[in-house]
Parts: sequence; structure tokens; C-alpha cells
Amino acid sequence: MNNKTPLGRMSHRSRRNKLDNSKAARAPLHELDSETQTYGCRHTNPDSCKKNLMEGVCAFVRDDNLCLSPPGSWPRIYQDLIEELEGSGEKDEESSPATGNVSQVEA
Repeated sequence: MNNKTPLGRMSHRSRRNKLDNSKAARAPLHELDSETQTYGCRHTNPDSCKKNLMEGVCAFVRDDNLCLSPPGSWPRIYQDLIEELEGSGEKDEESSPATGNVSQVEA
């Protein structure tokens, strides 16, 4: 196990110093976010995640900062965030924030 304290995370021993991640679920989408993974941790209380600090799964210990076990509510939240982007006109019609795929544009 990695002995360093990832991303400035506080020790599990001090409950008053727990990580505040309460706004993470609704943070703007990252190009690496999808329905099955998130860039960074999207759990509102990472300390209660059963995969917290699990090698190869948790964003806090992965070099690429991807969480491969997002909250169960994440697919619905992800769809809501996509719809908000589409509704606000901020979404680039040639690129999807979920996949980074570029669609074909006819000239």
C-alpha cells in the first residue's frame, strides 16, 4: 500500500479532520468522466466508500486520478450534468465531454 497521504487526505484517526467532498458529485464534468468512471473522487463522503484507497480502483491512489468505482448515484448525476451542458449551450457540439470523441463534421 502507498504510504504517502494522497491528495492531502487527512488520517482516518481524526474524525473532525475528515475530507469535505460534499460538492464533488455535481462539480463540472471532466473529459475523462463517463457513466462508469470519474476523474477524481465524486463520493460526497469518501471515508465511507468501501473501495477508499484501494489500489488500482480509488482515485486517491491511482496515478491517473481515475475512480473506477463511482457512487451508485453517479450514472444519474452524470446524465443530469450532460443535460445541463446541452441546455446551457456550453457543450462543444463536435466533442463529447464523456468520451472526448470528435464527431465527423460535413463541410
